[in-house]
Amino acid sequence: MDNGSSTNGRVESRHAGPSGSAASASATVDGVASAGSSASVAASLVALSHEEVATRAREGRLPQRWRMRIKDAPIFTLGAEDLVLRQRAPVAGDAICLISGGRATFRRVLAIDGPRLRLRGDVAPFEDAWDTSTDGEVIGCVEPRIFDQFVMLDPVAITRSNWYAAIAAAHALSAKKRVSRSFGKKVEARFTTRILSLEDWAGVRAFWLEACGDPLPVQAHEDQHVVGLFDENGVLRGATIHLRFGTASYSAFTLVDRRFRNQGGGRAMIEHAVKHARERGLTLCYVHIHVRNIPSILAYKRVGFHAVRWWRDESDPLLAAERQWKVFELTL
Repeated sequence: MDNGSSTNGRVESRHAGPSGSAASASATVDGVASAGSSASVAASLVALSHEEVATRAREGRLPQRWRMRIKDAPIFTLGAEDLVLRQRAPVAGDAICLISGGRATFRRVLAIDGPRLRLRGDVAPFEDAWDTSTDGEVIGCVEPRIFDQFVMLDPVAITRSNWYAAIAAAHALSAKKRVSRSFGKKVEARFTTRILSLEDWAGVRAFWLEACGDPLPVQAHEDQHVVGLFDENGVLRGATIHLRFGTASYSAFTLVDRRFRNQGGGRAMIEHAVKHARERGLTLCYVHIHVRNIPSILAYKRVGFHAVRWWRDESDPLLAAERQWKVFELTL
């Protein structure tokens, strides 16, 4: 089981699933361009870090032409890829670089109406509106690659089709896993759940590291409740961590041992956590789940959660389409 959130991770490690994540990038300033192929010209540009690109853009010190190495960006790349960017006015179909929330990120231009741009990631759930007169200027346009030239034919239809294909693939993968598990060898277990105390925290952290390979990114504190999932031998096989904000309970992290999934353990933990939140007088429980994380969405829906809106960060307006989290709520 696998859900997505701001502190949320997969039901493995974080409530986060497949993503359209922010770009990790390094860039280069103008060097002295020599005659020759475009590859040799690009190679003559010198590298800057991602942070330096954002700083130079803020200070108005970006060169007219530079190179960025990006990976896992909101635009299509072949793994880690070097892109050459140029300061110029964008046109429909361009891949562009902008500064949102103090960071450099990328979008595809769908259409232009004066200072207003319609933007979308190449695999994103919705469009972004951007007004260059208020939100900030485009800091660079990617020099078109073969894929970019193809998208320029109809950027609206192509980006929309990319998203439909991604959603269909997520459902197909979820269905395939369910079918495979129904025919595969299962570890049968009778689960029990209980609220964990501070004394249990070391065991939770050890379980988390062993089960997903990453350390648990939260410390124990009084404004949280943790439910543990135990097998018939009393061994910890799962945990869900809820953080309290006012009268609301936020399902921040949930993890079930991979060998014990699809046997109702995750649902049992969530139900126990919801019951405990209700007993504490809280009025709402919510979770952020990546929209393509089908198993986690189904698990929370079975407990009664329903989607209410897309997650957003007002300080970084382009981040929502990259995180691709939906907010699911349950009134207690």
